[in-house]
Amino acid sequence: MPAKKQKPQQKSNNKPDKKLLTFAEAVAQYYDYKDIDYSKLPKTLPKKFPLKIGNTVVGKAYVDWQRVFSKLFSMSASLSKPPDKTEDEHAEMLIRLWDAVSPETRETVIRPFFLMLFYMFRFTPATLGESLRHLSNEAFYDSIFEKRHWLIRRFSFRQKTSLKKFSSKSAKQCWTGCQS
Repeated sequence: MPAKKQKPQQKSNNKPDKKLLTFAEAVAQYYDYKDIDYSKLPKTLPKKFPLKIGNTVVGKAYVDWQRVFSKLFSMSASLSKPPDKTEDEHAEMLIRLWDAVSPETRETVIRPFFLMLFYMFRFTPATLGESLRHLSNEAFYDSIFEKRHWLIRRFSFRQKTSLKKFSSKSAKQCWTGCQS
């Protein structure tokens, strides 16, 4: 009797969901991630995170995500204000509209703002760290150029030196000379 062919077993997909993993990684960037309550967002989103230059922690930052959400929502609402209405009249009209709609409609209206907020939540620590690194590099080169101009004025160099000619050795000498 011929052996029955067995159906190939489906491979179990034990890999974690990539979106869930990236959100978990984003939450782990914050110091106060244990206080998160998903039923009370954005009030309970973690707020404190380390400011880094490279891998070195140089400070702490605090972001009030509820205020960010309010600002995103109010900026969008102000874009829809007709020119003939005052801000107060427009706000009253929006409150009346908000109270009149169903909870499903409210959720549909709020969803894009939550997506914007979560995007900002996810990338703010890395973006601020990258901005600090760029700012420190800019400050370093600015101090080199300031020292270069000081040397030119002090020793009355008449020739203008280009950045290529201004080698790293002279940059190092200028950097140590700035501190004296």
